Amino acid sequence: MVFNFGFDNIPIEEYLLEIKIGNNIQSQILKGIPEMVQLQFMNLLQEAKNSENPIKIKICKEETVWINTKKENKVLNNFIQFANKKYIDAFPDEFKEE
Repeated sequence: MVFNFGFDNIPIEEYLLEIKIGNNIQSQILKGIPEMVQLQFMNLLQEAKNSENPIKIKICKEETVWINTKKENKVLNNFIQFANKKYIDAFPDEFKEE
């Protein structure tokens, strides 16, 4: 007997996660439904906030949009990032406004 729980219709999205601890950068691809990825990201933010190490976390998602005036697709790189106080103090040049 085969059961169909309807999981084949759930939209799986792909995100790039970058974690910078000091000068070391780790990157990985996350795949999942947006709500689960959001929960994982929020947990990482909490860990970074409480860490003794300087940490910056960035999550990116590419989105293709149609530019009607140019009749072409354009890829947008949407991202959000967080840095703890220790990271901001250690790398202040990354946060200077131009």
